[in-house]
Amino acid sequence: MENDTPITIDPADRSLSHFMKEAEAKYLSYVMTAAGGNKSKASEMAGVARDTFQKKIQRYTVRAIFRFE
Repeated sequence: MENDTPITIDPADRSLSHFMKEAEAKYLSYVMTAAGGNKSKASEMAGVARDTFQKKIQRYTVRAIFRFE
C-alpha cells in the first residue's frame, strides 16, 4: 500500500486498549478504501484471513471511505 496520507490518532486521555482498538479500526478503514471496498482484496492487503477480516470490520463497523475531487 503506497499512500503518503498518515493515519492519525490522538492518544490523549485514552487507555491503551481504547487506543489500540481505534488504531485497528482506522487501519481497517484505510485498507478497505485502498482496496476499493473489496473485502477479499483488503484482507489480503492486511495479511489476515478473509473471515477474520470480516469479523473485525463488523466489530468496528468499518466502511471504505471514498473521496471525490
